Amino acid sequence: MYLTATTPLALFLCLAILVSGPGRGIIWVFAALPFGTAAAVNFSGLGSVFVAEIAMIALGVSATLAGLKGAVSSQLLWSSRGSLPLLLLLTTAAMSAAFLPRVFAGATEVFTLVRQADGATLALRPLSASGSNLGQLIRFCLAGLAFFVALWAIAVSGRHADHVRHGMIAATLLHIALSIVDLATPYLNASLLSPIRNAYVAVLDDQLLLGVRRLIAGFPEPSAFAIFTIALYGFWLRFWFTAPRPLLPGLLVLLLAALLIRSTSSAAYIGIALYTALFFLWQFRAVFWRRGAMLFYLAALFCLPALSGAVALIYAFVPSVSALFDVIILEKLSSASGTQRMSWNLQALQNFEDTFGFGAGIGSLRASGWPFAVLGSMGLFGLALYLWFCRDVLMRSPENLGIAQNTWETASALKSSCAALLLLSCTILPQPNLGLTFFLIAGSAVGLLTVVQRPKNRLSFSTTKRSMQMSL
Repeated sequence: MYLTATTPLALFLCLAILVSGPGRGIIWVFAALPFGTAAAVNFSGLGSVFVAEIAMIALGVSATLAGLKGAVSSQLLWSSRGSLPLLLLLTTAAMSAAFLPRVFAGATEVFTLVRQADGATLALRPLSASGSNLGQLIRFCLAGLAFFVALWAIAVSGRHADHVRHGMIAATLLHIALSIVDLATPYLNASLLSPIRNAYVAVLDDQLLLGVRRLIAGFPEPSAFAIFTIALYGFWLRFWFTAPRPLLPGLLVLLLAALLIRSTSSAAYIGIALYTALFFLWQFRAVFWRRGAMLFYLAALFCLPALSGAVALIYAFVPSVSALFDVIILEKLSSASGTQRMSWNLQALQNFEDTFGFGAGIGSLRASGWPFAVLGSMGLFGLALYLWFCRDVLMRSPENLGIAQNTWETASALKSSCAALLLLSCTILPQPNLGLTFFLIAGSAVGLLTVVQRPKNRLSFSTTKRSMQMSL
């Protein structure tokens, strides 16, 4: 075990969460999410335990000590519609990691990470059981069960909408600050973010695209940066749309959109354009009679031709912009990177076929898109369960008609964040695990919209609610 420069940060977060309690501890956990390459401890040959994971474990301990998690999460199966597909999904993932690499050993070839003297690369290898199966399964179960349930249990009282929103503010501001520092690094001739890039992951901090240095901030690569940024973008886009004071949410939406554009990720460009268009189409009917929203729609409708014309003029008369646009968008599929990523997805589909639809087991392969990774790893049944769970999160409605407006708006923004993250993950995520950020946000959204029901032969809901209030 090796301590790192960010070990004191992890200890500070643990202490702050235990002192603050489970409610305010949410803010500290969300504030740790932008530090995507900061390790609390490194284990030789086993990988890293990240600062955000340690903070989340501390939050679970805080909730347990407060008596909240035990009083509420024990009723999760009785009250939350999302619990059944999640438990079935995790059971499927565990069985796939334990049995499928052995049952289909040598029956197909998978793209897997191969470590070499000068780094690591993806290469085709015959399917076989490895430590990656157990490692990815543990992270998947921690994020999908322990962390999701912990956030659900804390948020279920409905009194933590402000804490969740403040946590998203902290995560957004820290993410923007780290991005600004990353942008300033080349001009200062110093690697200012190297102290927080100490995990056992490949950090691609020197990638150039036509002379433009790609932006990664506190994450190991542009794709991970784009996934986290668009999750924040989806949250603030929904919050800004109906907020009574839209100045701060609107400013954050513009800044996050600028970061996505500056990331020079083709998937980020397609993701932000597609999600924004789908969002406005989805919200059009709901806000048809809202004067402010209708004025925005009309202004956007009239400005769209002018904006399209301006983009066309810049593309035609600014060679550097046109060259960058060609490389990022028009020539992406035919480039070496695009061809390589497509081969990963095709091989994942081949793994799905070679294993008769069961998959090669979680942790056995890498792809370049979440659906391909799930199909190749957990088969058709695993993908169906995953979609069932995501549908329950995204389409969830409040179980209490008297839910506060503030709680409803925060939960709706969290669901928008999950949808944006899921959309972009479909094009770039290499593995089935949607990540810590997705499950924390999903658990918060489901918790804010859930009312714990009284199961048979159990404590009444009023007693449970009273104990929760006393604990908090």
